[in-house]
Amino acid sequence: MNSFNVVDVNNNNNNNSNNNNKKTKQQNIQIIKYSEVQFYYKTNLNGLFNRIPYCYIKVNSYEDIRECIEYAKSMNKQISIRNSGHSCCQYSTLEDSVNIDMSNLNKILSINKEKMVAKVQTSLKFKDFYKITTTKEEGYLITSPGGSCGDVAIGGLIIGGGSNYLSPRWGTSIDSVTSMTVMLSNGSIIECNETNQYSDLFWAMRGSGHGQSILLDVTLQLKPIEPLLYHFSLKLNYNSIHFFENLLIIDKFTKTMDTRIYLSINCRKSFKLSSKSTTTTTTSTPQLLSRLTYFFNGPSNEGETHFKELLSLLIKSEENEYGFNEETMGFKKVEKSFYDIINSFQIEQNEKVRSFSKARFCKEFNETNLNSIKNILDAIPSTLESMKVPDPNSTFSIMMYYHGGHSKSISKDKCAFIHRDNNWSVVIMATYNQFENDDHFGKWKLIIDDNLPHIGNFIYQNYPDHELTLKLRDTQSLYKNDSKLQHPYFGHHFQKLYSIKLKYDPIDFFSNHPQSIKLN
Repeated sequence: MNSFNVVDVNNNNNNNSNNNNKKTKQQNIQIIKYSEVQFYYKTNLNGLFNRIPYCYIKVNSYEDIRECIEYAKSMNKQISIRNSGHSCCQYSTLEDSVNIDMSNLNKILSINKEKMVAKVQTSLKFKDFYKITTTKEEGYLITSPGGSCGDVAIGGLIIGGGSNYLSPRWGTSIDSVTSMTVMLSNGSIIECNETNQYSDLFWAMRGSGHGQSILLDVTLQLKPIEPLLYHFSLKLNYNSIHFFENLLIIDKFTKTMDTRIYLSINCRKSFKLSSKSTTTTTTSTPQLLSRLTYFFNGPSNEGETHFKELLSLLIKSEENEYGFNEETMGFKKVEKSFYDIINSFQIEQNEKVRSFSKARFCKEFNETNLNSIKNILDAIPSTLESMKVPDPNSTFSIMMYYHGGHSKSISKDKCAFIHRDNNWSVVIMATYNQFENDDHFGKWKLIIDDNLPHIGNFIYQNYPDHELTLKLRDTQSLYKNDSKLQHPYFGHHFQKLYSIKLKYDPIDFFSNHPQSIKLN
């Protein structure tokens, strides 16, 4: 496993990128063919997308990446980039590509407390970033928005937008980025920011996803954070006649709530949890569990006050419906460091796992989209024996993440991220083990597809819709020729992004990523 490193802390004069500009004639990269090591990666696997690259190359420097590009061109191949491998569709490993394993480029290059900035490499995981920047032991308590899952790497998340508990107050992850170091398809390394000659590429790299260049490192503007924060998870009763009414109440609450508040709602049916509590797994019928997660980015006592305000608005079907009393929700009982909050959510590794996800943005909850969410939830398999092969490891979920707050005050044209006028993203996911259930669970996916248009039309780059993504690749010319068409990923920015792509990647070298714009 790769160790985490911090170098040049409190020194912002790191010359890493300059040193890596020097061309070396000696090839230092080690090429591992797929035929030699078929199971190169051991984490974040997905058997539903079993793509076979031409080879793997683990890099230790920016110069190594340049050599990978040269090697790929010499073999008439394109590349794929893997930071942490967190892509839900496994887009980090593409068919017949030279797969670049960037996991060793995982350092905090510098932290400047006076200027409140940090320069970090692309494969640094957010749990490691937050361990340094948000704990009293390290002495910083300055940080920036990132991902909600600690195992997500900075690079892949930031180019798609990035959002977590801190975003309502400080914006999406890209709103904290002040500069990027990138490598172009010709192997040159440049720094782009809002004011230099590469400002157009900087605009595109913040929110458009993949296909413009390779992100090497970013400089982040940091904000002060409390050492302990209010974080509470509230059980909601899905079977209550007031469940969807309460979702409307929560949505209305977000319109006027303090921007330091973050909310998410998770509806989940897990046969894995059910099978642990029964000896007859083939007849287990798990309940659909729902939880509201509340977080406050400020003094924890104030967080408790605002939470009680929200709680007073929700409709109860019965006394003590939420399963706690006032003592258990007191800020002294629930406050944690931000690192502990992020680190509490870890992806359970399972080499047999198969999973798929779908997602859409929506401006608000209403009767139409909540009815579509209900249709999807009600179509989840009811029992193990209703599956083609009983799979006690299967889990089905819908997550609703809040995206309002500060981000909505920023123009949609500030950068390529087009989704700022949305209050929520709705993410639907299935995970299971048995390949025999692919067709069976695929029927649930068809029900999801039927209901998605009623939820929203725009797709979050960080949660791609694989089937629709492939269709969009075949219809790109429509968006290129008609500026009025709204692309699900890029909106009205498609034509501008196409021009920037043509300028910085004229040979279309980075076009094999399914979400990328392809020149034609």
